[in-house]
Amino acid sequence: MADIVSQLKVGNGLEDGVDLGPLQNPNQLDIVNRLVEQVKETGARILCGGVPLDGEVFLQAYGDS
Repeated sequence: MADIVSQLKVGNGLEDGVDLGPLQNPNQLDIVNRLVEQVKETGARILCGGVPLDGEVFLQAYGDS
């Protein structure tokens, strides 16, 4: 699954070829980032993505952390 997700293109959802658009707002980005940190604390590994992009409300499709 990580191989498939790592190939998804994140960007403006109105552009051709884009698979994932932005999160709704900066608050949503904070919520997702907190959830990622919580699961990592329990031993989960992030196999792809999880990195904020462009300093905006885009999050790379969930490198290895």
